[in-house]
Amino acid sequence: MRHGPIITPDMLPGNDGANINGPSLISMPDRVPGRLGAYYLYFADHTGAYIRLAYSDSLHGPWRIHPGGVLSLDQCPFIVGHIASPDVHIDQKLRHFVMYFHGPAKSGEGQITFAATSVYG
Repeated sequence: MRHGPIITPDMLPGNDGANINGPSLISMPDRVPGRLGAYYLYFADHTGAYIRLAYSDSLHGPWRIHPGGVLSLDQCPFIVGHIASPDVHIDQKLRHFVMYFHGPAKSGEGQITFAATSVYG
């Protein structure tokens, strides 16, 4: 296994590399249409506007950043301020992905955990 960071600030656009945390790594099933790599690494900026994605065909890298990430604050009208802490799981029975994430609820209830599903990861 290589030593050192998998994701570095210079891999992300602008100031998006200032805060890199909350990684969730999965092995992508071969059945997923249009998969980008054998492994997906979801991560966030704890005050960011989107959930980020890096992908690779090897755990050793190289890792590439998927521009624009996979889930943005704009896609979640029930959250304000930031979206963070992705935790991704594969539901083998339903053949889809579930991403748990959190953000401040627009309703003012504080930080709440939400779930999003996808067949593409």
